[in-house]
Amino acid sequence: MDNRLEKRVRRAQKGDNEAFIELIQEMELQMYQMAKSIVRKDEDCADAMQESTLKAFKAISTLKQPEFFRTWLFRILINECNMILRRRVQTVTIAETPVTPDE
Repeated sequence: MDNRLEKRVRRAQKGDNEAFIELIQEMELQMYQMAKSIVRKDEDCADAMQESTLKAFKAISTLKQPEFFRTWLFRILINECNMILRRRVQTVTIAETPVTPDE
């Protein structure tokens, strides 16, 4: 990780919202590409990115090693994508369940 990125992470950890926004903007395209490769649908990509950004914003102070910000952020994103896929499978399973009349 370059020194500028690490400094931005440290600023974000101290509460600098602008630094956090810059970090996310810098990684936005890569985040989208990763999400798209997992969930495929644009609306699911947007949901995963939004949730990941919110979770990262709330938890950035817990990141122990700022040099691993990118890895940490992408792990959050991958977890969000996987949750979306699990929900999608559950929704399809319920929707495909045949309705049987009560006897």
